[in-house]
Amino acid sequence: MRDKRFIANHMGGPLSLEKHRLLIHWAVDCVKHGIEIANVKDIDKRALIALDIAGKWEKGNATVGEAREAAFAAHDAARECDDKIKQALMRACGHAVATANELISDIKKQTIND
Repeated sequence: MRDKRFIANHMGGPLSLEKHRLLIHWAVDCVKHGIEIANVKDIDKRALIALDIAGKWEKGNATVGEAREAAFAAHDAARECDDKIKQALMRACGHAVATANELISDIKKQTIND
């Protein structure tokens, strides 16, 4: 069951737009830190685009639809990668941008099917 604290106001939940933006900022920071720690230099551009879209969404310059597409693209990139560390980081990029919307169930389905 989904934690109701993370349901956005416009979907009937308590998560304000300000907190939602803070949450996506935190998610992106976590992924960037992971990429830095792993010292990964050549991550697939689809994963990096997902982080860029997340930053744009945080500032109100990207749509939820763009975030959704970027999340799926990052997961596609992860599925095509044999390196387990890069794969995990690309999935994290997908999950970070998915914070823009309530995509967790969609992303879980896609991740489980990999």
